[in-house]
Parts: sequence; C-alpha cells; structure tokens
Amino acid sequence: MILIKVVLQFFQHIWSIIIQYFHQQSHTKQPIPLSVNYHLTRACNYRCKFCFHTSLTNDRLPLDEAKRGIRLLQQAGTKKINFSGGEPFLIEQGRYVGELTRFAKEECQMATSIVSNGSLISEKWFEKYSNYLDILAISCDSFDDECNRQAGRTNGYETHSQIGHVRR
Repeated sequence: MILIKVVLQFFQHIWSIIIQYFHQQSHTKQPIPLSVNYHLTRACNYRCKFCFHTSLTNDRLPLDEAKRGIRLLQQAGTKKINFSGGEPFLIEQGRYVGELTRFAKEECQMATSIVSNGSLISEKWFEKYSNYLDILAISCDSFDDECNRQAGRTNGYETHSQIGHVRR
C-alpha cells in the first residue's frame, strides 16, 4: 500500500510540473492536449527478444487505485490515454483493462486506446467494452514467419488472423 501511495505521489508531482510548463507556454497559444501511455503490466504471453518488458510478474495497481490515478490525470488536463503492457489482456482475462477503458471514456471523457498483441482478446470482451474504445492497436512486427520466429513471436499469418478476428 505504501508503494502505491509513493507511485501516485510521483505521478502527481510529475504532472504538476508538466501542467505548469504547458500553462506557462499557453499564454499566447492553445495548450497542447496531453496524452498518456499507461503501462498496466510488464507481463506478456509472448517472449519477443527485442522487447524491453521481460518480467513474468503481473504486478499492478488495484483497480480503484488505477481509476484514482486516471482521474488525477484527467484533472491535470489529459485528453487521451493509451493502455499497454506487456500484454494488457493478461490481467483478469481483459476485465481490468476493460474497466479502466470504460472509466476513462465514460467518467473522465478521455479518448482511449489499447496496444495489444491481439492473442487474448475475446468476442465477449468486445461485446462488453468496445463502445468505450476509440483505437485498438495490434502489434505486428513482420509477416515473414522466419523473422517472427527469430524475434520470439508467432508467425505473421497468426497476427493477420488475430486482426481479422478482432474486426468481426
């Protein structure tokens, strides 16, 4: 619990500096809308050799604390939030990222996006949460099977199939 408070205090401090900077810059022009990348977890079901997320743990903030952080970001002027990882759909079969997306869109009026490898997104998830999502970005590094194999990813055809599944 202490770690959560320290993390939230850190974000509050950083955002106050950013907001102060943009406020000073905005006397003569419209302020730039802020966008935040929120890395929910470092855990991933792929083992890409180039990825900086190498943790197998699934540490994350409790849902209420994460929502509180999103509310603070909204109050600081954030207009768009991008959820990523690791793989954000690993947490609670996507319910966690779904609830945060719903909260950010519905209660904080933010534009929302998720970056995913696409392998864990279910039709059930889309039925429940797609109305709160503006952009879904599926990672695609290559359509060459050998290149993907060497990188530690699935093959390009599987990525193509995942994108087709998501579009339905």
